[in-house]
Amino acid sequence: MTAHRTRGSAISPDDRTCQHSGKPLNPEQAAADEQAAAEEDPAATEEQAAARKKPVRSPRKRGPSLRAAMLRNAAITACAGIIVQDLVGSATVSGALLSQCVSLWSGFFAVLRFQWKFPIMLYPYFAKRLGADTAFMMILIAVVLSESASLTDWPVVYGEETVAYIETLPVVARLTSGMEPRWVPVAVLSTYAILFAIVHMGAAVLGSTIAFSMFCKRPRD
Repeated sequence: MTAHRTRGSAISPDDRTCQHSGKPLNPEQAAADEQAAAEEDPAATEEQAAARKKPVRSPRKRGPSLRAAMLRNAAITACAGIIVQDLVGSATVSGALLSQCVSLWSGFFAVLRFQWKFPIMLYPYFAKRLGADTAFMMILIAVVLSESASLTDWPVVYGEETVAYIETLPVVARLTSGMEPRWVPVAVLSTYAILFAIVHMGAAVLGSTIAFSMFCKRPRD
């Protein structure tokens, strides 16, 4: 007497698997068979478990670091900006304004150059960072060149002339009247250097922001 029928063919109670698909007819018996197989070959079971637990890593393509590319681009733009700054800079009001325009152009050009090489990697934050890095490198490289080899007059020579003029202003004399005379030049020079760096970095960041808003599109996530 048959117990079940599968796919039109009769099976007996002693049958454990389907005659057509080979699948176990009794789930409990299938679990028992798997346990028996694991007991007979535990090493194979451990290898299978380890293979299931091991994460599958997709191959990654190595490329240049984004930060390194930004710094390299800022350094190249800064060198070009130093050359222009040394040509137009002077210890006058008009020279100071032209110097600010050069810093603004440097931030603008840094974003354009980076966007030309890496068009899909530029975000608003990176654009502003490019402007700030360019201005910082421009000041740092120019100071080193001016102090070590006297290759540039901007910003050290023009800065010294400007500080000497500022010290003669009546308002500065009143503000520093309570200080010792030897500390007055130090205070004026420190204040001038900080304001100089902030203003030039602000101009470069403004230029980079303008360039991004005009020519760059934010990449889609």
